[in-house]
This record gives sequence, structure tokens and C-alpha cells, in this order.
Amino acid sequence: MSNTILAGEGQIGANNGQNAGGFRNSGAGDLTGAVGTGNTREWSNSPANLSTIQAYYANCLSSASSSAGSEDGQANRWWAAGVNHRGPWFNTLMPPNSGADGNFKVVNCDNDNSGTIIRIKNASSYHTGGAHILMADGAVNFAGDNIDHSVWVGAGSVDGEEDDPAVF
Repeated sequence: MSNTILAGEGQIGANNGQNAGGFRNSGAGDLTGAVGTGNTREWSNSPANLSTIQAYYANCLSSASSSAGSEDGQANRWWAAGVNHRGPWFNTLMPPNSGADGNFKVVNCDNDNSGTIIRIKNASSYHTGGAHILMADGAVNFAGDNIDHSVWVGAGSVDGEEDDPAVF
């Protein structure tokens, strides 16, 4: 449990259509290639899966022209309601603060403009260099933006083969 992420930081949107808490992008399409389908997708940290995730994210970054508008401003605001994109969740497909610009705006990849089917949603913070994460054993660690991609993906599951806890 000391190597499994339970929760972590997420930037809160400005609730006024501003992109303070993330950017939804529909240009990247669907993220395919994981084990399972639909809501049962699991990504291992195998080199093939990491390459698929990185290629998808690169496509997302290069086509970051569509926004979910007001959905962006509501990112992580309704944390107590548990509403999908407005709630406090993230996945570990890309390291914390991935795609962040100089204004701490991260790039989250959505499958459409509604913000309801988000393929990649990063842990994010306004800290320089990373985000705080809560491990399943109760420890709080600072995960750096430059954490090894394989370790980060693996830490998102209970059996993700994350073998170097010293990176947190």
C-alpha cells in the first residue's frame, strides 16, 4: 500500500469559464490499447502501453484547440459531490502537471467538448515541480513532475509493478 496512490492534488477551476483547472481537448480522439474496455480499462506500465499513452498525449498537446468552456472553470470545484469531471479525481496516465504552461495550466485530454469522458486527467497543483499525493498507507508524498513515467503509471494500481518507491 505504500506504493499505491490513493488521492492527490488537483487544481481548482475559476468557475467562470477560465482555464485555471485544466484544459479539455477533443482533437486527440479516443485513447485505445488498454487491457479491458469501457470503464474497465487498465493500463500497465509496459513499454508498449507507455508508448501508446505518450503518443496519445503528444497528439492531444499538438491539437489543443478545443475547450470545454465553462466545464474547464469547474474542474475539481465540486469535490464533495463526486461529480465526474468536477470532482477531485485524476488518473496516473501522465505525470503530475503534464503539459503545464507558464501559468500552471495543465492539459487534460477529453474525448469530446463536454468534459464527461476524460481520457487523461492529470494530478495538478500550483506548486513548482510536482504535486502532493496520498498513498494507500496514509503517507503523503510530493511527486515530482519528472517522476519516472513507468513508476507513476504503476503507482496508480494495486499491482502496478511500481518497484522504486524512493522516487516519491
